Amino acid sequence: MDWTRHRIRISWATRLPLLPFLFCLLSGFGLEFPELYDYLLPGLWPLFFIAAGYALFRLNGFSLAVACIASTSLVALGFYLAQASPPADDHVTRHIQPQTHAEVEGILYATPTAMEDRIVFRLRLLSIKYKNKKIETSGVARITLYENEAPALLPGDRVIFKKIRLKLPRNFRNPGRFKYERYMRMQGVDVIGGTSRAETIVRSGAGDLPFYIKWRERWRQGIHHVYSEFLPDEEARLLRALTLGDRSGMDRASQEAFAATGLGHLTAVSGLHIGFVAGASLLLLRPLTFQLLWLISPTWVRAGRAPKIAAFLSIIPVAMYMLLAGDKVSVLRAGFMVLAVLVALIIDREKNAFNALLLVAIALLAHNPESLFDAGFQMSFLAVAFILYVLSLIMNLSELDAVDRMGETMSLLDRLRPRIPEDGEAPQAFIVKERVILFFVASALFSITAILATLPVVLHHFHRISISGFLLNPILTPLASLLIPFSLASALIVSALSFLGDILFAPIHWLAALFTSIPQWVAGLPGAFLYWPTPKPAWPLLYYAFLLGALSLVLRQRTSRTLNPSENSAHKIWKQLGRTLWIGAGVLTVAGFLFPRFPAATIDPLEITLLDVGQGESIFIRFPDDQTLLIDGGGFYKNSLDIGKAVVAPFLWSQGYRRLDAIAATHRDNDHISGLESILDLIPVHNLLTLDNAAWQSEARIQKLIEKAERKGTQIKSLQTGQAMTFGEARLTLLHPTSEFMDRYDSSPQNSHASNNRSLVFKLEYRKFSMLLTGDIENDAERFMLSRKAPLRSDILKAPHHGSRFSSSPEFIRATQASVVLFSSGYLNWAKHPHRETLARYEAFGTRVYRTDRDGAIRIAADGESWSVSPFEWNQD
Repeated sequence: MDWTRHRIRISWATRLPLLPFLFCLLSGFGLEFPELYDYLLPGLWPLFFIAAGYALFRLNGFSLAVACIASTSLVALGFYLAQASPPADDHVTRHIQPQTHAEVEGILYATPTAMEDRIVFRLRLLSIKYKNKKIETSGVARITLYENEAPALLPGDRVIFKKIRLKLPRNFRNPGRFKYERYMRMQGVDVIGGTSRAETIVRSGAGDLPFYIKWRERWRQGIHHVYSEFLPDEEARLLRALTLGDRSGMDRASQEAFAATGLGHLTAVSGLHIGFVAGASLLLLRPLTFQLLWLISPTWVRAGRAPKIAAFLSIIPVAMYMLLAGDKVSVLRAGFMVLAVLVALIIDREKNAFNALLLVAIALLAHNPESLFDAGFQMSFLAVAFILYVLSLIMNLSELDAVDRMGETMSLLDRLRPRIPEDGEAPQAFIVKERVILFFVASALFSITAILATLPVVLHHFHRISISGFLLNPILTPLASLLIPFSLASALIVSALSFLGDILFAPIHWLAALFTSIPQWVAGLPGAFLYWPTPKPAWPLLYYAFLLGALSLVLRQRTSRTLNPSENSAHKIWKQLGRTLWIGAGVLTVAGFLFPRFPAATIDPLEITLLDVGQGESIFIRFPDDQTLLIDGGGFYKNSLDIGKAVVAPFLWSQGYRRLDAIAATHRDNDHISGLESILDLIPVHNLLTLDNAAWQSEARIQKLIEKAERKGTQIKSLQTGQAMTFGEARLTLLHPTSEFMDRYDSSPQNSHASNNRSLVFKLEYRKFSMLLTGDIENDAERFMLSRKAPLRSDILKAPHHGSRFSSSPEFIRATQASVVLFSSGYLNWAKHPHRETLARYEAFGTRVYRTDRDGAIRIAADGESWSVSPFEWNQD
């Protein structure tokens, strides 16, 4: 092919010379990260990006040989960069003993983060001590104290935690799960630990910290103090989040309100915040620079050097804000992105903001390829790229790009400025009015562009769409661009001149009050937001094709009519074909969004998934007629993690489910019922299955679940023991407990064994396949069912009580005759489930064992004649 003939037709490719470098690196990453095989283009990620990179090299004039060598070399480089480096010999990950308590010593390098029910410490480790053996170590530990009060500690203090079990961060191994291990790595955390005893935390002296950390923490504390002195508590806590990204003072209701209304990005320092600081700096420095330079050297002003000098000076407040906001990955990423734009303004012969953006992306990905999977990275670059694209369309740039135009407001004003009134309004007043209108119109346009650009990322990571965000972001984001830099500047001024506090913080109080009231009010309105399943992997490509086409059609329509009054027939055919493809992409985009999982044309097999929820239990069943049932929802110690929201619901959304036909709690224990309470808030549920027994339903947690379900409009379906429910050809029978058993066993809060033994036990049958679901029953319940000759025989047994040694008696195992047993247990759990005695009993019967702590989620598929068991695919980790 003669590539040079087509080069002029694809001018965007020649104006983005860094794009093929990025594409080839992405191809190399795809060879190392298996999860990319099913992302965007199932199975084709590496091939697609190397082909695209090669094609772009050729379009940019590279010869065949050079393009091939460049493409393959960059792919190899991407694969090499994605390889994990082994830790140093003294690194903590080489020495921890997860099941043994240690004495841990380190230097506190950040102010402890106080939350509603816990305090989080970050330590640069010095040593760990197991029994009498002390080991000098390196690395970072994140230790959580599950109390509201702790010893007064400051950054730089040497701290000893006397009794801590350190462990590696670990993912829940389920489809669609949040990758906690990667998240911790991105935060710079190597090991984690927790304690409930503040008295085990002791200050042992002073340690060394770099000067910039000491400076940062001192100024952050000073800003916190100023906010607290001149603002109400709620507004002071909010400003800490808005200006410094410190959300520890915000209660969960406030954080949820910001997330629900699409304003959560304002409470985490990002490119938007640093852009606010850069914009405010430019706004202040440009006129000052112009005036001063005019006095010193008018020739420099005429040469256009004032804007460049202002951009150069703006680097100083941007760099200081980056330092103040902390050494988080998100801050560094956003800061470098804004600095790249400022540099492009300074050297404006570069003439391409997109290349500056690509350069930052390549640099960040080369430094840490796992940034590719970070939601913040994806959202930042997509938002900025689309905003630059919209700017280029609005300004109708042919030779110059958005960076050139950023300093020239007249081209945009030509389209957005109001008409000059006939009554002779003063020119200065007109200019002010004009700029205010421009500010809010442009802010609204860019806010909506950013929302649309990041929608697939938000759906993929958070499964939530904020309908209200389309209204609130265009209003509150411009106000935040005023509030954030003005609050920071006022705090710094008041730190030195306290008598100005009341004057400077009066408007801040008024603005902050809007942010503390409006999101909470809007979040409570019906339809303010909705949770939605993840569309299919290829859906984002269709969405972005449709969105780019829509933006081009809307923003270029007037220009194309004006500039192209006559078109030849070939051009009309291509134009019509493009519009047809665009309409097709739009139809598929809408269909893929509304129907994230298409009902199968034929009857699907019965599917049961035992989820990995740690030391708890949750079982999802999809029946052949596509009805769904969730039995238990897991739960964490002291509710330190909302397992329903963090694990169970994301699994359901990743599989395309936006409603459940039924849920059931086997009994009251937190590690079974807590997640269901969250599920009722997140996913519409049609039925709640309970035992038709007043004593069972009157238990506090069960009663709370029933009351919440009724408020949500869920129907309560009470079952009699022995009653069978049909789901197509499948049948679910409640075997236990009977009224006789309930009367015999007291279930007081102190009697945990009785509560376990009163668990609901179900038998699931589908043609020739059967499975026994046993909750947390123990030996007493097992003996009772054996005495009643309950139909226990099953192909698969879900082990009672996570494999406790007080359950799974030999008689019970013999009666089930199961060939496979499944254990739901947490990795290195404190109860040591499944117990070695229990495992030995199943081994004696030749039963095949699967465990969620080792195998991750376990999936059973049965067509009624045959069945299979498959653990979660480890290679996706």
